[in-house]
Amino acid sequence: MTVKVWTPRIDRLTIRCLSVLSLLFISCSEEPLGGATSEDLTAARSADSVSVAEPLIASECTEYYNDYNATYKLDFGNCVECRLLEPEKALDGDPSTFATAILGIIDGPIRITVTPQSGVVFPSNTAPGVWTFIRLWAETSHNLDRDIDLFLDGSVKQFLDGRYQGPWQASWDNNVIRAGVFFDEYQLAIDLGMRAHLASIRIYEFCADTSQPVYQDAP
Repeated sequence: MTVKVWTPRIDRLTIRCLSVLSLLFISCSEEPLGGATSEDLTAARSADSVSVAEPLIASECTEYYNDYNATYKLDFGNCVECRLLEPEKALDGDPSTFATAILGIIDGPIRITVTPQSGVVFPSNTAPGVWTFIRLWAETSHNLDRDIDLFLDGSVKQFLDGRYQGPWQASWDNNVIRAGVFFDEYQLAIDLGMRAHLASIRIYEFCADTSQPVYQDAP
């Protein structure tokens, strides 16, 4: 079962670019700051290499995916009695509110995929992620697997695999990484490690912290 969520937002990309113009006296173009060019993005699209991302343990979520008219979907995979409550709260720009995924009997990972509006490509050195809180309804000694993938044009360009050792009952995680590639899609896969399981996952906010303007129209 897949739940798709769309939250309409006022497009603030133009406002952001005008702010940069007024403060730094630079032109508002499709090329981000920091030396990257459209040729860099073209090269990234043609590259076949896949790299390992750097986790950011100490991170704050200060800029959100909802700034880019983002959508997200939650794929429960093979799950009985799984559902998503208040899905819009994961993309409302408020890190204190959350959507809740209720997990019944599940076999395999659930996948959360977030994508900005068409034409937006994030530059390298961005810190994408999602803040979550996982609570089990019974303490378990099983491992929790967490995989993060960054995509560009449908192909994985960077990944991070991680595992938490049990026993545990509740866990905060920011799931934020330091991107070393251009990307237009972030995906988080969480596997609780056992077939019959009861748990809930709070999805607080999707982060898109970047020190550089994004590509508004991919070349």
